[in-house]
Formats: sequence, structure tokens, C-alpha cells
Amino acid sequence: MENFQHSLSAHLSVQGSDNSDSQLIILILPAMGAPTRLYKRLYEGILQADLGVAIMNLRGEGLLKKEQLVSDGNFGYAELLKDIDDVITFITHKYPNKSIVTIGHSLGGQLGCLYSCHKNSDVLASAVIAGGNVGYHSWTGMARFKTFFVTQFFGIISMVIGWFPGEKIGFGGNQPKNIMIDWSRNARTGIYKLINQKIDYEMVSKDVKSLFLGIVIANDFFAPYYSTKSLLDKFSSSDREIFTINADSFKEVIPNHFSWLKEPEPAINTFVSWLREKGLDRIACRSMG
Repeated sequence: MENFQHSLSAHLSVQGSDNSDSQLIILILPAMGAPTRLYKRLYEGILQADLGVAIMNLRGEGLLKKEQLVSDGNFGYAELLKDIDDVITFITHKYPNKSIVTIGHSLGGQLGCLYSCHKNSDVLASAVIAGGNVGYHSWTGMARFKTFFVTQFFGIISMVIGWFPGEKIGFGGNQPKNIMIDWSRNARTGIYKLINQKIDYEMVSKDVKSLFLGIVIANDFFAPYYSTKSLLDKFSSSDREIFTINADSFKEVIPNHFSWLKEPEPAINTFVSWLREKGLDRIACRSMG
């Protein structure tokens, strides 16, 4: 087994462990504002399942200061997707005979799915845990109204003051304006029309032929079943499956959008079973040409 850690730039790094017996490297994509340390048990659990694993940071990790965000720290989904591309390029050059599967949490899951729309995408499959399309129509009743109001209010705050004070508000960490504009537009419309990005994700996603897995966590207000379904349904030409992990599957925590990370074994078991069902644990697509 080989461990690696590499800084690709001042704001981007990746670390991982290659399992010589596995033909896969599972790339973990964190949620908005979530530091990589939160994914320690998920990382270790995937490694214990005899798979290679890597994790990258999402630019900023919610730790950026106001001065950085206003002066030179503005970036959105398009820049995060470029970061993902840089990390995947690094991994594929380092391990040319390995195949990559992304597993993303919340925003990380959305980005992993969107990345499959890129022409140079070198990903075998994409999984999203506790994540989905944040279009407000995926919620019902008062939750639909609350989702619309909160997402649009946060977007307006970001546009007015030039950044999002998430640490003070208690949501998502401090974020640059463009991320919150991309996020609030998706919540308002249900589509992905990104700042600084020419790709028409709504059109391209229909023709993507890949494998997608959605894992819904019980009691997750931020990513209910229909949010995950709405995201995966955009990939209508692809193989898509969604599994819900019920509350009684957890022994240590009451599950929600983040607490499942303290007991990720039910999610890992679902993910690994899906990989094996699809035969992905036996595939090395790049070595097969």
C-alpha cells in the first residue's frame, strides 16, 4: 500500500492511499464548508473495504476570511469543477492503470455528477451521499417554502455584501459570492447554469452514459429522497440507482445530513455492495483502453 499527499496549488491538495489489490481509487468530494478531517472514518472505512481511496479539499473549506473573499477569493461551482479536474488528472497520471469513482457528500455529490458532463471526464462512476438537486420543488409543504426563502435570502446577502458570512449565520462556512449565487440559482430553478461556465449541463447530462448511485440518509432535511432523485434523473441515459438508509441502520448516532459521518459504515456497505453488483471492483477501464 502506498500513501500519498500532494499540494496542487495554494488552495488545493489531495491525499490518498492506493490499495495495490484494488483496481479502483475512490475520490471523496466533501460538502460545502466541510473540512476533510470530518471524513476520516469514511476514508478509513473505504480503505478497509480493500479499495484505494483519496480525498481532496473543496477550495476554502469554509475557512476563508472576509478580506480574501472580497478581494481575490471569489469563485463558484465552475472553479470547483476545475479543481476536481486537476485532482483527477494528478491521480490518473500517478496511477494510469487505476479507475476513479467519485463519492460526494452534499455539494460534493452534485459536483461529482456534474463533472461527468465534461468531455475530458475520466471517471468510471459517481455516487452521491446526502446530496441532490437543491431545487425547492423537491421539498413539500412548509419545507418547500423554507427552502426557497432561505436559499434566496442567502443568495441576496452574498450579492449585496460581496461574500457569505456562513460562520456567523451557522451554515456552510464563509463562502465567496459566486458559490452562493450558483447555489441559490439552482435552488430557485432546479437547473445548473453556472457562472464562468459555458457547458449546458441540462442538455449534456441527458446524453451522459455512466453509472450513478444516490444514497439517501434518513431524517436528512437538506437532501430528501426527491432531491437526490431530481439530480440523478438529469442523467436519463445512464444507469441510476437510489438507496435509502433507514434510521434503525445506525447504532451510534441519530442520522441527519452530517451525523452519518460519525457512523459511515451503513453508507459504506451500501456503496461497496453497489460497486460489486455492477462489477466495478473488477474493472480497470483505462488499462482496457
